[in-house]
Amino acid sequence: MRLILIVLSIIVLSACDFDVTEDNNLPQDKIRLNLSVQLDQNQTSTINPSSSGGLDSLTTEIPGTSMYHQRYSFQVIDDLNKNHNVQVYFILTDNTNRHWQVRTRFNGRMLTPEDTDVSSDRTGDESLYFNLNGTFDLENSSNLGLIRYPIGRINDAHDRVWLELDFNHLTTESNKGFYNKTRMIHLASNEYFLTKRYVDQPEMRVTKFGNFYLNADGFLINQFDETLMAFPILENGDSESIAIENLIPIQVPMNDLAPVATSLVSFAANLDNTATRLDPINFDLANPDTYSWKTPLTIFDAEGTSHTLELFFINNFNLNNSWAVYLAVDNVVISIAGGLAGAGGVNYASLSFDANGNFLSSTPTNISSEEFTHSSGSGVPQTITFVLDQDLLIQSDQAFTVIKFNQNGSLLRWVTDVVIDADGLMSLIYSDNNYKSVGRIALGTVEASNLTIITNSSSFIVESSNIITVEALTDEVESIDSEKVKVVVESLN
Repeated sequence: MRLILIVLSIIVLSACDFDVTEDNNLPQDKIRLNLSVQLDQNQTSTINPSSSGGLDSLTTEIPGTSMYHQRYSFQVIDDLNKNHNVQVYFILTDNTNRHWQVRTRFNGRMLTPEDTDVSSDRTGDESLYFNLNGTFDLENSSNLGLIRYPIGRINDAHDRVWLELDFNHLTTESNKGFYNKTRMIHLASNEYFLTKRYVDQPEMRVTKFGNFYLNADGFLINQFDETLMAFPILENGDSESIAIENLIPIQVPMNDLAPVATSLVSFAANLDNTATRLDPINFDLANPDTYSWKTPLTIFDAEGTSHTLELFFINNFNLNNSWAVYLAVDNVVISIAGGLAGAGGVNYASLSFDANGNFLSSTPTNISSEEFTHSSGSGVPQTITFVLDQDLLIQSDQAFTVIKFNQNGSLLRWVTDVVIDADGLMSLIYSDNNYKSVGRIALGTVEASNLTIITNSSSFIVESSNIITVEALTDEVESIDSEKVKVVVESLN
């Protein structure tokens, strides 16, 4: 793994003093949480937060679970890389009109929204409304889904800071219950992150403000709509290119990913040559005495429905160091295309080994099933090809052992988490526990402080012609600064 550093060479046009250096951090006076939540449409009981002993009566006390219907917790990082804890409470107050109230706690203190100074008068300022079909009613919700809280002084750079909760159009009600769809990533580094306001434009920006979230299109952006840039990577995780012109925006699939029907199965095992030798022509999957061993694997059809594939191994009575292999799916025997004639007119495959137990060959050379259709599920015809790992497939006098048994199909899946390791490698975790690496975040060091400050942003404009790319090995970087990149990823499922 490698950590990518971008060295920004900036021509100094005026002397750098402490104030300019301080401005490089561009302290911000607001922290925005872009939230996507799913509230429970089945919830019908209501709670009045303004009642005596209700949630609105609290200041620093921890709310009891009877005071709200759902709570989500977040960690945010300010521009000085200090951590702050936020809890957002959701309370159904009107079942007929599907009216929810929001209450927010910041660093252990309940907040009052911007439009009022009276802590008990918050009903109209923290409202979320939903239509009968569960879609977010932005027009009737508070400030089109934006709730703004003054949170006072949180570090030495600010006298007054605002916390903004921005509920986007992905916020819904559903009969599937509560679900937090928010995806936030907080990055902290001694270096700058590279961003673009418009990904198809050449203008490059740098920022140390590391709060990013996934927008509706799946791009990682900050509160100023600047997209985080990264280097493309190879399958092994190495950087494909560190040329500045090859930086790409990271995009995460926001919709469910279509199922993938299994088409390939990889296999390797140790076959026990002390097993009783049997005649393959007598095979009957319902009779364990007609085969030596079987092993199952879950596969998927075109709709993502799972099925059980089984391989049955028979220590061949007719040939030394030879094994017959039958295939069955959901207890139905499937012929091997071009295989040997077997029981009930079904073809099987044959595996041959030398006297030392090393794999020699198979019949047929390329093992695939004939086309078959599942009795349940998609009904789409399916063919499966078997890839034998010839280095790991052996026979010996040891017990039957599966060494490799994998398949390439998947059910309907979605991104459940985004993780970034200390080398800046970003990966997506899917609901089936598989993952995919999508890029390596680019970092920049600034050699001079005279950058062009952008109004209402945490970034500076940088001329690409002044950027020199450098790739450093991880161990070299860690020997210098093991805290080069600090990553806090919210796992919000």
